[in-house]
Amino acid sequence: MNVVTSFEQLASKLDEAACKRQTESDDAFRAAVASWRLDPALFGNVPADPFSAEYKTHQLRIYETLTKRTYSTDFEETEFDKAHELQWPYPYGTQSAQTVGENLVSYGWVIKQMNLAAGARILEIGSGFGSLTVHLALMGYQVTCLDISAS
Repeated sequence: MNVVTSFEQLASKLDEAACKRQTESDDAFRAAVASWRLDPALFGNVPADPFSAEYKTHQLRIYETLTKRTYSTDFEETEFDKAHELQWPYPYGTQSAQTVGENLVSYGWVIKQMNLAAGARILEIGSGFGSLTVHLALMGYQVTCLDISAS
């Protein structure tokens, strides 16, 4: 397994993986990402308290190094092709048995761990297009979604 020791290497590995997703498949993308790991030293001395100003500054510095831009919540918006998502919602649009299977297992694990009574109310934070939301709603839960993206 390759060890990524610089942000330049990381950017290159992510570009390679993205190319595999576009030209091959979701499975090829996942295999490319699984072929390397990050050297923890890449991130330097991470502050221990994740609620501290120092931790926030450290994380933002990593973001800015990777993206070469200052962070803004404006970058949190994800554009969805709604017609495509209605026909091929995630994970089904990947057309990967591995990806679909792993997602269904993870959704099942989350639902099983919640062990909520029928009809329970759920606040789902960061719901995105709502792939987990659908499963929860189909079970009869009263789901309210909260996402930074209005779409």
